[in-house]
Amino acid sequence: RIGSLLDEVKSREFLGYAYDGAESSFELLARRKLGQVPDYFDVENFRVTVERRHNATGDLVTVSEATVKLKVGGETFHNVATGNGPVNALDQALDLLLAAKRPVILVGQGGLIGEATDVLMEFIKLLRIPVMTSPNGKGTIDETHELSFGPMGRNGPYAANEGTRNADVILGLGCSFDDRATSAWISGYTLTIPPTRLIQIDNDPAEIGRNYPVHLGILGDIKASLEVLVRRAREKVKAAKTYDDWLARLNECKKIWNGYQEPFMGADRMPMRPERLLKGLTNVVPENALFATDVGVHHNWIVQLWKARRPRHLLQSWGFASMGFATCGILGAKLAQPESPAIAVCGDGSFLMTPHILLTAKEYDIPAVWVVWNNHGYCSIRDMQLGMFGQELATSFQIDKTKQLHSADFVMLARSMGVDAARVEIGRAHV
Repeated sequence: RIGSLLDEVKSREFLGYAYDGAESSFELLARRKLGQVPDYFDVENFRVTVERRHNATGDLVTVSEATVKLKVGGETFHNVATGNGPVNALDQALDLLLAAKRPVILVGQGGLIGEATDVLMEFIKLLRIPVMTSPNGKGTIDETHELSFGPMGRNGPYAANEGTRNADVILGLGCSFDDRATSAWISGYTLTIPPTRLIQIDNDPAEIGRNYPVHLGILGDIKASLEVLVRRAREKVKAAKTYDDWLARLNECKKIWNGYQEPFMGADRMPMRPERLLKGLTNVVPENALFATDVGVHHNWIVQLWKARRPRHLLQSWGFASMGFATCGILGAKLAQPESPAIAVCGDGSFLMTPHILLTAKEYDIPAVWVVWNNHGYCSIRDMQLGMFGQELATSFQIDKTKQLHSADFVMLARSMGVDAARVEIGRAHV
């Protein structure tokens, strides 16, 4: 059995350009496979030897030997597997995309980390495939591009979810398929895998097939893999490959969605609609701005409605969702890129975690703008409490005896620290 596991390990290959972590990536994959070994095996030593060679599709890093040393009942055994894996995985991926009727490219945060935007744009010039992102992958593609349909998931727009759940082939690039991106893995809501065939490319072997079964898994660097796909597509495709019926269907979904949102975006009433605020920000925030969002209800609306224009210009907190991330972090972003305007959108709850940052900005003359989205509470938690239990506990900011909503006067708070401030209402601002 150990031999068969090693055969599977040594059949994998890592595509990249002089990627120094290839050995450790293979070791991670092998250890994951060896985790299936019964407990009475004591894995004493693992070693993998790789070889690098160049061919027409790029630099390939391939296992040439994998060795594991095991102890069973005090006796030591060695198993060795040697040989080269298949070299046509990306050719298979390209063929699947060319044959598909409803393909989708899905880009996760790995696309941002791998700086894959430019080569992604080259690829979709050759294969005009609609592009969706995970919420955390927003910004990998300019979301005003005609082939961009926004982020999938429970906060994503209609066209993005309609595309990913009806695709026949999905090319997943650096996407972990977490619960928020997949609408809690509810089949048919955001994804339907299977029957959708998933091609998953990731440089972390633990991610491949973790949450959805893969039709084709490729352990590889996102940018390097896309560069190979571009070269191979240029060889195979004489004119741009189009999917006109599929794009027309998704563009109709986009039209329906925009029509639904339009009345809210133009609504001049108080309390202000979230759509109205995002529309106002869209009108005034320049393309090169650093736009940071803190944790809270407002983050859901930003994922859904904000059009990210450039990589790494929309700054988000994910994972454990640290409140105060944008409130403070916007100063660090401004110091790192002083030529760009810096705007942080914060809920009143997240802003009150670290309001002292205004003093820091004043003391060191760091220009930034904070937009405080005041809904009087920790409303992400409040809404879940109400939805699940029918009541809320200690999440609304209110006078306990009267239950009247109450929060800070943020204009006075900012002014007390020497920072200009205004309270915005429809049609006027209170300075």
